[in-house]
Amino acid sequence: MLLTVTLNPAVDVHYRLAALQLDNVNRVANGIVSAGGNGINSARVLTQLGVPTQALGLAGGPRGAQLRRLMQADGVPSAFTPIAADTRQCLALLHGTAQTEVLEAGPAVTPAALAAQLQAPVLAAVPWVLVSLGADGAIARHGERLYRATVPRVAAVNAVGSGDATTAGIAVALTRGLDDRAALAWALACGTANAAQDATGSVDLAQVAALAARITVTALRKEDRNDA
Repeated sequence: MLLTVTLNPAVDVHYRLAALQLDNVNRVANGIVSAGGNGINSARVLTQLGVPTQALGLAGGPRGAQLRRLMQADGVPSAFTPIAADTRQCLALLHGTAQTEVLEAGPAVTPAALAAQLQAPVLAAVPWVLVSLGADGAIARHGERLYRATVPRVAAVNAVGSGDATTAGIAVALTRGLDDRAALAWALACGTANAAQDATGSVDLAQVAALAARITVTALRKEDRNDA
């Protein structure tokens, strides 16, 4: 089982508008409401990919209860530590080809709440490092090996959660024992597929497989990393 930790989750609401009118009333249809935060988005994609997952984190107040209900509706098992303050809400306005976000800072968290949640030992060494470059792909290191990956262009619909989908993808690839190139291709395919979806932190498995076949991963020497 894979675990994700989201210390500052959110109830995400996004609305689609033809155009955003500043200093005026903007009327919208019902928005899409989802449980949000990096770890939660990754956990949702992991669940969609068929991987046993549990989402951990901190949640409190009425929005914290709503967050748990939204995760349950998505079929994502969770075990959130309760806190006194209300979980934040974040708003995304998708207007034309642009996107405007209004993000609350989040509640204050006590040291005791953090101590109750963060009990996993910190690893002394990190074998994998993956740096997303968005539409330009990624640079990654596994041990002493460096890689540069490029991704195909897609018609982006909603890029929110693409980095989280990439995280879910690399986690799945590593648990399945894929080699480095295949693992990176699968991870970036998940991130790219997320950008083509209207919902945040969501992928289509058939599209992920098709995109993975089109991603190029090239081995680099250490001295090449500044030029990648």
